Amino acid sequence: MASEGGQETATGVDPAALLRLRSALREQGDAVVAQLIGLFIEEATKRLATIDDGMRADDAPAVQLCAHALRGSAELLGARRLGHLSERLERAAGEGQLGAASGLLADLHEEYERVERQLKESA
Repeated sequence: MASEGGQETATGVDPAALLRLRSALREQGDAVVAQLIGLFIEEATKRLATIDDGMRADDAPAVQLCAHALRGSAELLGARRLGHLSERLERAAGEGQLGAASGLLADLHEEYERVERQLKESA
């Protein structure tokens, strides 16, 4: 677990979230979840690149938009800490505080790598 602003946030992917998603989709659950994982990885990679570019260019709206999209898809798949880090970055970008949020970027990438590895193992 990692501490985020005084609260503990689990790292990686919550297996129970994927199980709930598979169960909700019944017979097609495994196939649909595998497709969602593939789409998430493809899109998250693009979003992280856009966030990186936006941070370098001081483009707060682009960072905010991509961080928001990454947060939603991460939370859907049970990647709570990735979602939380994305939310913090989204909030900072919305407040025009990209310089102060630059420290979040390394954490975001590190957590994404952990999530991606776990999702690929569970697909």
